[in-house]
Amino acid sequence: MFIQGTIKKKFKSDPELNNQLCKQIDHYLELDKCHRSIANYDNVRGIFFQVPGSKPLTLQAIEGEIKYKVQSSLDMAYGVLHQRNIKLALTKLNDTRN
Repeated sequence: MFIQGTIKKKFKSDPELNNQLCKQIDHYLELDKCHRSIANYDNVRGIFFQVPGSKPLTLQAIEGEIKYKVQSSLDMAYGVLHQRNIKLALTKLNDTRN
């Protein structure tokens, strides 16, 4: 990421600040990876609890988004199963008529 590299270069003159910045960037990059994978939901929460100053509202927003994605996925899966069951029922009905 270009922005990440630029920010890291900017704070190289202050090693302590640079170290803190690198840790924060690493946390958010890891958050980005976890956020893309619903299976790592607990990791996302853990990262927010480790980052000093992260607001509970931000954590709630991420939780809401993940829950929405899970619910949306479940709804789609239910729809597919429902369509499959209808097709299976129609196939069985046609088989009994023949």
